[in-house]
Amino acid sequence: MRRYFSALILPLTAAMLAGCADTEAPAGPSAPAVPSPARVVGLRVSGPSNFFQRSQTGQLAAVATLSNGFTEDRTASSTWQSNNSGVASVTTGGVLTAGDEGDATITATHQGQQATMTVRVRHAFRTPDPPPGQRLPKPNEAAFIAQLVNSRPDLVARSCQDQGGTWELLDFVVDQLRAQKDTRWGYNGRRGDVNFVARDEVAYHYGSGPDELSRETYAWDMLGGHCGSNPTPAYFDVSDLGTVWLTRGRF
Repeated sequence: MRRYFSALILPLTAAMLAGCADTEAPAGPSAPAVPSPARVVGLRVSGPSNFFQRSQTGQLAAVATLSNGFTEDRTASSTWQSNNSGVASVTTGGVLTAGDEGDATITATHQGQQATMTVRVRHAFRTPDPPPGQRLPKPNEAAFIAQLVNSRPDLVARSCQDQGGTWELLDFVVDQLRAQKDTRWGYNGRRGDVNFVARDEVAYHYGSGPDELSRETYAWDMLGGHCGSNPTPAYFDVSDLGTVWLTRGRF
């Protein structure tokens, strides 16, 4: 009887041990998935495109569109090239310098994506600086501004920035004043605020030295009833309300 019992127990014990040996250890927590970095799927170049003086500079920007829908400034890590460096040269950081008159195509390349922008250089007239302690007289460009405004009713119609309009009209007028009259023309910081570009005012630098941020500036409101139903050309002197000359980042 004892011999029979032992013969029965030994196979059962062996089977149980074999079963335990085949059982896998419980799995631990899996490592979290590492998301793939966003890819650059598009690129655009922005910055000033019209230059009126030799050695005038402007900062260009290369903005990348990523595969996750976000955009990032990739100016510093892009490769920059000009197809006509005699007209416009560009540094590795996207700083453009104007040279001879003409057109140039600026190309930015980043992670296989390319974007281009055409730059135009046209040398324009500039009134020399006044003698020390003096100022240039106020120019009267009322008729010229009225002609420009009346020539572009399409731009006037969408010029109220407070109601979703654009800067196209003011940009057009400033560019024409600089190209055809004097590069002393620019934008005005309303009430002398450098962070608040007036939406319908043009400025003229009457003093010496650099234009940008100069407070030696005359300013005029060029539209009457700007955001009303019937905006019209104007030339209202607002110089006494506070001025500061600005480029609005365009030149």
